[in-house]
Amino acid sequence: MTIMITEIYEAFKDAGADDEKAMAAAQAVPAPEIMATKTDIAELRAEVAEFRSEIKAEMAGLRGEVGRQIGRVYWHLWLMGAGLLAAMVGLRLFG
Repeated sequence: MTIMITEIYEAFKDAGADDEKAMAAAQAVPAPEIMATKTDIAELRAEVAEFRSEIKAEMAGLRGEVGRQIGRVYWHLWLMGAGLLAAMVGLRLFG
């Protein structure tokens, strides 16, 4: 269903456009009820900015957690290396 704004249709008719052209032009213009206002866009921008700041905070938290997990992996690798070294020294001394 196509919406036609009668005021625009009548304006084109008064300006001398034929019925078909006036109707096409009036149907091409979106109804004001479905168009975004400056306030709508400002609210949307504020929501996007808030979402971006939340995402940045989440990313910072994840980076910290990943850093801690990597530190734990290195700690375990050092422990494993020390254990292997101790096993090799023990085998050399007592084997």
